Amino acid sequence: MDDMIGPSIDGGIQQSLVVTSSRLDTIRQLIKRYMQMNLWISPSDTYAVIVMRERASWYMDFTQDPMLLATAIDELHTQAFEPVFNADSLFEVIERHADLVNPSVHIQAIVFYGRTRVVPTCRTAVGSGICANPRFTLDLLFLHESIRNDPDNTCQAVFDFWIHLSQHGWFYEFAKLARGPRSDYPAL
Repeated sequence: MDDMIGPSIDGGIQQSLVVTSSRLDTIRQLIKRYMQMNLWISPSDTYAVIVMRERASWYMDFTQDPMLLATAIDELHTQAFEPVFNADSLFEVIERHADLVNPSVHIQAIVFYGRTRVVPTCRTAVGSGICANPRFTLDLLFLHESIRNDPDNTCQAVFDFWIHLSQHGWFYEFAKLARGPRSDYPAL
């Protein structure tokens, strides 16, 4: 997550990704931008933060306070490499802290996953059960390394895992596109 991402060349005047920044700083910017935009559209929404290491853990409880959220997001730091990720733990944390029963509540989990070489594991059906809930949406932002150096096609297996888990969320993929040395990319 400390890898650097180059600026966008077509950002326009309001583009905030106009300087080179780390992947983590870029994620922070995207989260805060999404949160601000969504609070203007839907001021009653609340947000919580879950941190994913080998297992997911609850980091900050639901709040509508944008300053509190921005502070929590700014406090996030690059995690040590974990060779496994137990995806059951993510859904167990969501199940414990989110109201998945109340018909007037919709839970949207936005997962930022940047482990190109770590295919998550699910040993129970808790994730697919939550993802099947009509009041739950799983959105995924997958930031991955170049697939050129991935002979085992692990990157595709990670992508397939998340796609298989939730069929009605949005999936965004951020690869190293036009962000590094020209030699990183195949000839067209």
